[in-house]
Amino acid sequence: MTAREWLKTPAGKKEMRQRHKKMVASITPQLEETAKMIQQVNKSMDFPAPIPSLKTPIARQSYFLDYDDGNFYVKDKLVDFRDPNFTYVLVLKALWLQSDETGFLSYDAINKYLERSGKKRIRDKHKQIERITNALVSLRRDKTRQKQQFPLEYPDGSPVIRTVPGKGLIISK
Repeated sequence: MTAREWLKTPAGKKEMRQRHKKMVASITPQLEETAKMIQQVNKSMDFPAPIPSLKTPIARQSYFLDYDDGNFYVKDKLVDFRDPNFTYVLVLKALWLQSDETGFLSYDAINKYLERSGKKRIRDKHKQIERITNALVSLRRDKTRQKQQFPLEYPDGSPVIRTVPGKGLIISK
């Protein structure tokens, strides 16, 4: 079952409702506090009408890209890859799941993840790096075939994935 088909099931719909409620619940207190502060400033400056409290939250930057239960989400919308076993999907999963606190993951670690996921074992280091590089090229190419596209950049223009030549990749979470 693909991720898109799963979303149409009752369990998928329920999960997406829960994710949305979780996001709203985490943002609403901050927005309410900000609205109260604005009202206090307005009162002190004698503006004619105070700003009403905000009921609909604005999505935070940290919710732009997310990974949960084997699926990637962009702004809480499922990224529907054509096949979850494509090499570029496995590279993304390896980066997200196994990178350190800076987001770095070496080419060796990515290659080991690919081998554990059923991809062919490659011993030549140059060929390993080439396979990972080709996977990122495929991600860019197949991006146009996705209904909800996996982003290559954040809204501020910073790249989601950067390369460290000869060492590995860095993902910005």
